[in-house]
Amino acid sequence: MEKFYDYYARCNANYNMYIKISIKHYLDAKLFYDYLCQEQSNFLSNNNWITESLVVSETFVAFAIESFFNDYIAICFGDEVFFKQYVMLSAIQKLQLISEKKFNKLISQDDEVYKTINKVFLLRDKYAHNKSSDIFTKFKEQNIFSIISLEDQRLEYSDKYIDDNIIIKKAFSYSKKHLLGDMNNALESLIALAKLSYYIDDNDDEI
Repeated sequence: MEKFYDYYARCNANYNMYIKISIKHYLDAKLFYDYLCQEQSNFLSNNNWITESLVVSETFVAFAIESFFNDYIAICFGDEVFFKQYVMLSAIQKLQLISEKKFNKLISQDDEVYKTINKVFLLRDKYAHNKSSDIFTKFKEQNIFSIISLEDQRLEYSDKYIDDNIIIKKAFSYSKKHLLGDMNNALESLIALAKLSYYIDDNDDEI
């Protein structure tokens, strides 16, 4: 029994640590974003740091959820059963397993907890399993001159002078818009943790 509680404490510490890392990096990114919005030139030179913090936040949310699922399934069905039958399942499959085997209910793709958990891992996979074509597309999207030529056909940058203020203004507007979308995704990932907690609490009388 002592070994079980030691194991449980270690797992519990892991996903608590992952959650703290996720929240810290999201808050750091949010505070820095709000600060940089006041300075356009500083925003353009520091926005990559915000993106990196959001990637860390979203990735560690996925770590926390997967760690919790592994721990919860092992406790409910036993370590041996978990490692023989369930260890290789995806996070969504583990959620379905818990719902069916533990709560005696099927979970559909329309359920809120299913949709939020699924989005977390789609975001995680975007960072963990990206293709070279994804990188090329992102580079084209973030290229300042591409932005200018797409948004304002009257501006030509080949062998002609472009006002630096126009470049800064357009690049700032573009970067701010896309970073705001990234921050919303990171926040939704953190909210998924809460929705998962509520789902487990509502369905497990022994929690």
